[in-house]
Formats: sequence, C-alpha cells, structure tokens
Amino acid sequence: MPVHVSDFGGTITFTVKDRGSVKNISAASLVQFVLKGPSIDTTLTATFVTDGSDGKVVATITSGLLAAAGRCRMQVVVTFGLTSKFHSDWVEFPIAPN
Repeated sequence: MPVHVSDFGGTITFTVKDRGSVKNISAASLVQFVLKGPSIDTTLTATFVTDGSDGKVVATITSGLLAAAGRCRMQVVVTFGLTSKFHSDWVEFPIAPN
C-alpha cells in the first residue's frame, strides 16, 4: 500500500539482509530507521517483529512525518552494543500526494 502526505499511525516493516541473506539481529541493542526526503530528515526507533532472528523490524509513522510528496530514502541501522553497527542499503519509496 502506498504512503501519502499526512499519513500516520501506519507502520514501516523491513527485513535486514546482508549480501542477500536474512541477518539475525536478535543481539541488537538498538535498531533505527533513517529517513530522508522532501520534508524528512529524521530517525525512528524500530522494534523487532518477532525475536530478531528473522531480521524483521518495524517502526510507526508518526504524525507530521510525511509532510510533502516526493521520493523518500530509508536505511536501517542496527547497533550491537558498543562494538559494531550494521547499515542496510538505502531503499527508495514514493510519498504520494493526497
């Protein structure tokens, strides 16, 4: 389902992969969605959909986040304690006008 300007309350779900294979992120101390777009330059805290072993994470779209139509880029950043971070590839998606 496409996202539209002013949408909120929905979720963004992402499966973290490394070289095409699902990455077990169950040991992560922090998972974040980095969003950049026409009116967006923010970071959302994500949670596991299950226990993280399947790489699936989800974040909720907050009110006011999608303020303008256009292309948005998203990256997931997974932090493992103080020792390492994993950055997904950037993914693009459209924000449609109402």
